[in-house]
Amino acid sequence: MKLKEKQNIIATVLYLLMLFTTTVGVSAQETQQQYGASVTNGKEYYGQQDEIPFAMHSVVKFPQALYVAEYLNSKGLSLSDSVLVEKERLDHDTWSPMLRTFEGKRYFTFAELLTLSLAQSDNNACDLLFASCGAPTMVENYLRVLGFKQIHVRLTEKEMKENPQKATENSATSKDMVRLMEWFLIHRGDNTFLTFIWNTMADCRTGAERIAAVRPKGSTLIHKTGSGRPLPDGRQDRNDVGIILLPDGSHISIAIFLPNSEGEKEVATIARQLNTRLKKR
Repeated sequence: MKLKEKQNIIATVLYLLMLFTTTVGVSAQETQQQYGASVTNGKEYYGQQDEIPFAMHSVVKFPQALYVAEYLNSKGLSLSDSVLVEKERLDHDTWSPMLRTFEGKRYFTFAELLTLSLAQSDNNACDLLFASCGAPTMVENYLRVLGFKQIHVRLTEKEMKENPQKATENSATSKDMVRLMEWFLIHRGDNTFLTFIWNTMADCRTGAERIAAVRPKGSTLIHKTGSGRPLPDGRQDRNDVGIILLPDGSHISIAIFLPNSEGEKEVATIARQLNTRLKKR
């Protein structure tokens, strides 16, 4: 075989090898599921892509509630104080259990609005709290004062609905969300507002197949879920953040942000894996 023919064969083989390597690399990158997840027991910590920001969706209602607690406390208001709500001015094309509870107009206490927002993830209740206590930027400013720089609150629920592509503007890293959970655990008894929020999140009725599905028997889960708009193929963002109080008095704070999830059980699987990793540390 002539030298030139050998060189051509070698060049062809090298090209095919490079093409194969590149294709495999892209394929692996495309199939690797990207998600943010963090877990801690107050001592050990484990994170997976924990410094990447992900859209919070309705998880935003948790930091908002902490801000509302600070607002009510600073203004000398109580949970029994109320705001007048006119049904016709609410969004009727969104998830909102409160719409089934009245006609015309009625007063809702802050306790009722917080319960609707946190336990039932009511979008109208969330936006009423924004309107009554402070815009999203006020929530973000409060988080900065507390020292949380990677949780961003920029949009109301209505604004997210009108501009789904901007949902990522309400974002968080799983690391900072777990840190916020730890802060909440420490400060839950500071005032009646924080205690009320704690008890309300313990009664959260959403996400039964997420973290709740894998929590140990006899434990208590304080959490908030968030879900993106379903895609035509059924996939959607599925998030869950919370604190698991274990029977022995210890706890686990956990945050999972899972984009384009194919099912609720995927969140539970990640939660189980996180707990296993934490135990090995």
